[in-house]
Parts: sequence; structure tokens; C-alpha cells
Amino acid sequence: MRTRSWTGAGCIAVATSVLALAGCAGAEGSDQADGDCSNFKVAVADDDVRRAALYAIEHDKIDVAKFPGLKLSYLTFPALIQATGTDQFDVIESSLVGVPQARSKGVDLKIVALSSGRTADENTPGASGVYVRDGSDIRTPEDLAGKTIGVTSFGSSSTMVTRILLRDGHKLNSALQGGDLKWVEMDPAQLTAALERGQIDAVSDFSFTAYKLGHDSQFRRIMTSDPAWRKLTGHNPVFASYQALATQTERNQTCYKQFQELLAASVAYARDHIDELANAISAKTRLPAEYITFQWSGAYDYIGGLDPEWLESAQVMWDKAAAGGDIPKALQIQDEIIK
Repeated sequence: MRTRSWTGAGCIAVATSVLALAGCAGAEGSDQADGDCSNFKVAVADDDVRRAALYAIEHDKIDVAKFPGLKLSYLTFPALIQATGTDQFDVIESSLVGVPQARSKGVDLKIVALSSGRTADENTPGASGVYVRDGSDIRTPEDLAGKTIGVTSFGSSSTMVTRILLRDGHKLNSALQGGDLKWVEMDPAQLTAALERGQIDAVSDFSFTAYKLGHDSQFRRIMTSDPAWRKLTGHNPVFASYQALATQTERNQTCYKQFQELLAASVAYARDHIDELANAISAKTRLPAEYITFQWSGAYDYIGGLDPEWLESAQVMWDKAAAGGDIPKALQIQDEIIK
């Protein structure tokens, strides 16, 4: 099991830091001419919801002829964050709050599309939030003071949302170091087991971990992130976006616009064929098909675009993070998207 407490060392992303990007970024990238979309490399989160969103691309259900040799990679959230700001990929899904953090380190990232928003309510089983053991004496978020809470990534927007909610909604010092809680980063597959064994007191997560915890009577949720965030800000949370180095997008604007169209078509295909896709993906990954259909049915909004409503919600995320000192400055998202 990989477990990591907050250390702040090296080029590891923590909390609102994407990387020590100025020191960790790679080379400038390829010399492909504008419009040459061959061998386009895309990395997204290792999650069946994402596999559904990209299924049409991966299985040639839509026209991908403009992208010969396109390669899709599915990475863990920490791996995605560490690769952000390098030229390993032409497009990478990463933490939304990483874009302004990267700018503060001298690395210019552009948003190709938003990739994930949440719309669950208090009654949604398996919604993102904070979970504890059913027999725990932790009843409210305030009871987390002095406790250990596990997350999949210090640098994810999900962790950022939890920290802001605990700070602004429940008056806890939610700093990663020296605050009221001890934060521990763990592999997603180990979070549930660690909570069950009492190695940690709580889990803050979304995706499949939250789905498992929310459908298991051994655990209960003491805070549901989506409605709590809406109550605090008036908007749904937006956790991630597809990103690229500005140098890459400027060099090949045509391909990035075509990729936006390709992504939108793939997401639309997923919406229209979600039951079929869920069964096909489940047969390969062995995760329940119901997890995918559950997420796509409303608990999760796989955006895959630049809809004005979601752009406004993303701006609120940046503004809230900047107000609490979690990121150096809130950029204006309209200036950071590929139009």
C-alpha cells in the first residue's frame, strides 16, 4: 500500500500545487505542422466513467480519421498531476485548480475542455464526500478535528473542495500541514480497506471509491460535497479539465479545435449508448456496470465541453480557492480556454 502524508518535498503535487512546474516541465514538444494531428497523445483519469466518455474514440464509433495513431492513456490522479505542465501528452486531464497554480510557476496551460462536474444531492448513494465507519463517533464535519483523513491526491480539485468546505463551512483549519486534521494520500484501491481497518478515520473521495463506500452499510457519509458546495457558492463543483501547454496549442491550433469536436462527439455517443458501453467496459475492467450508469445518470456530469454554465462554475472554483489563499491568483477562465 502506498501511503503518503503531507511533506511538500520535490516536484510532487500537493493541495493546490500542480508541480514545481518551472523545474519539472519537459521540452517544448514536437515540430508538427498546424493541422497534422498524427500520433496525438491523450491522458485521462483511470476511471470507467472516463472510459465511457472516450469509448467512441477508442473503438472507432465516430470518425477519428483526422487523428491517425491517436493514443489514449489512463493514469492515476497523482500521475496525471505530475505529468501536467510537461509535453508528455498533447492533452491531459488534470486538476482544474492546477491551471492558475501552474501560471504562478511560469508555465502557461490552456483549457481544451472542462471534463467533470458534480450534480449529486444529499440522497444520492455513492456521491462524493466524506465517509466514516458506521460505528465511528464522528457525526459531523466538526468532529474531524484531530482525525486522519485519506484522499487519493493532495493536488486534486476534489481535495481542494473538501478543504474549502471544512474551512469555510465548518470553521476547521483544513491546511495540509499544521491544521486541525492529518491528511494522508493513498492509492484509491486501498482507501476503503484502510478505513475499514481503522488505519484512517475518514475518507474524502469521489469516483468509484465513493460509490463503494456509499453502497456499503459499514460506512456512512457525514458530508456530501456537491450540495454543500452549492450551498456555499451557488454553483456545482467542477473538478477537472483537459489541459495543454500554450506552446502546444499555439503551434497546432487546428488539431486542438478538431479534438474539441471529437471529444464532444464521443461524449454525445456515450450519453446515447450508456447501457451498452457500461456492459462492454465492465466486462474488461470487472467493475460493476451499474457504477458507470449511476454516474452518467445524474450524480456526475461528464461535461467534455465549454458550456457557459460550467465555465462560470469553474471560475467560482478559482475565485474561492484564491480567496482562501489556496492558489496565488484566480485567472479569468475566458482568457484560458481554447476558443
